[in-house]
Amino acid sequence: MYIETNIAISSIISFSQYIINGRLITLIGEMHNKKFKCEGKYMSLNKYIENRLVNNDKAAVFLEFNKDTDKIKDLGSQNLIKTVKSLKKKGIKIPRKNALNNQRIKSIDHRDYFFKSYNLYADEKYFLNGDKTKIIDEFILPYFYVKKKLIKNNRYDNDNNDDKDSYIKSLINYKTHNISIDENIFNYLKNFYIPKMEKEFTDIYEGVVNDIIFDKSSKYILLHKLQVLWANFLDFYIMIEIFNMNCNYNEIIILIGDLHYTNLQKVFKHFKIEPVNIQENYKRNSNNCIETKIFKPFF
Repeated sequence: MYIETNIAISSIISFSQYIINGRLITLIGEMHNKKFKCEGKYMSLNKYIENRLVNNDKAAVFLEFNKDTDKIKDLGSQNLIKTVKSLKKKGIKIPRKNALNNQRIKSIDHRDYFFKSYNLYADEKYFLNGDKTKIIDEFILPYFYVKKKLIKNNRYDNDNNDDKDSYIKSLINYKTHNISIDENIFNYLKNFYIPKMEKEFTDIYEGVVNDIIFDKSSKYILLHKLQVLWANFLDFYIMIEIFNMNCNYNEIIILIGDLHYTNLQKVFKHFKIEPVNIQENYKRNSNNCIETKIFKPFF
């Protein structure tokens, strides 16, 4: 059972809520490098998340960072840093490095297990100063090495390495715990989402190899394409958490960059999953709060 209330939240630009598998999913999009206040009475984003986790012991927040590689103080998202610090004061802490990631703060960014994401998203100079070989080796080929990495870590059945079901299950269970998703979602990931990513990585690889004029302008375009593609790789892991039927939480808050938010919206529309907000979804620019009706579990 859920109750409805009104709220205004600062420092976010997208907000929507869904009921999926009987639990409330709150999707929040932010601008990683911006934190802003808005006019009138409002609640800060970190206070909103803190209130939900303190008032509901079956609530969890999923955050866009890798607990095994990221130092919180170095993250580009001010909202994320403030949220983690706020929750820590309430005794809700991120899992320790290499610990099972099944606590109330879950890190959902697995990209660093496959390549150094900082050099793609935070350090443009590193990318733009790289030659063709370096860019291919560090930012394109790692996607195709995923299968090899899964085999190396005994996450994949080497005897059936052409079996698409086995491959997707291996991806799902890499750095995750007790995941079980609906067959329709599984088939969507296997037959559409992953093949689409693989085709785009293949097209990019062939384009770079055959690019005669590999200048700064070409690199800027390539940088954006790879940022989006690796963001889609992260979204794969967000999706399996959202649709995990073994999840013990009745409320999940997902704080992510707006690029991920937009991509997940497309997935929800594919499955005809509509937001529970009376109005559709909310997107405002950085001069305004998100003013919306929100839902929260009632016990």
